[in-house]
Amino acid sequence: MQNDDKTSARLHKDIRTLRRRIPAVRSRMDNFITADNGASYHLNCAVTVFNKTVRGSEVEIFIHADEPATPYLARVAEMVRRLADYPAEKLMAAYNDSPCLALVQSFAEYRDKEADEDWFDALEVYSLVFDCGGGRIVTTVTAGDVYLGDAYLMVEFADETLQTVTIDYDET
Repeated sequence: MQNDDKTSARLHKDIRTLRRRIPAVRSRMDNFITADNGASYHLNCAVTVFNKTVRGSEVEIFIHADEPATPYLARVAEMVRRLADYPAEKLMAAYNDSPCLALVQSFAEYRDKEADEDWFDALEVYSLVFDCGGGRIVTTVTAGDVYLGDAYLMVEFADETLQTVTIDYDET
C-alpha cells in the first residue's frame, strides 16, 4: 500500500469515528458553578457542541453585573442542548456563504474545497462563551477546522440564531 493510500485509509477511519453520534449532556442548574467574581460561571460537566465534547472548564458564561443570573442560566442550558444537535448543513452553508470560504480557496491546495460533511466531522471545538445581558445571549464557539490549522474559526449566535462565521488568526 502506498503512503497516500495509507493516509487516505486512516483519514476515512478517523472520519467514521468522528461521525459517531455523541449524546447531548442535559445541563441542569446544578451543573453551573460560580467563578471568583460572581458574574462568571463555568460548567462542572462536559457538554456536546457540534457533536464534539467540550470540557466544562472550557465553557464560560458571563452575566452582566446588573442582571439576575437565574433566567440566563436556564436559557444557556437550553442553548447548550441546541448546540449539541445543531444541524451540520446550517453550519456548512454559513461557512460556505461567508468570507471564510474565499480565504480558504485562495490557497492553491484548497482551491476546490468547501465545507462538507467531512469538514464538519473533523471540526475541533475548543471553547464556548456565553455573554448574557440586556435580555440577549451572544454565544461564541471557538473551533479549528482542517483547512486553516493556524487560525480559529469563530461561530457566533445571537440568542438561537447563527449570526456569523469568521476566521481569527492567532497573532502570538
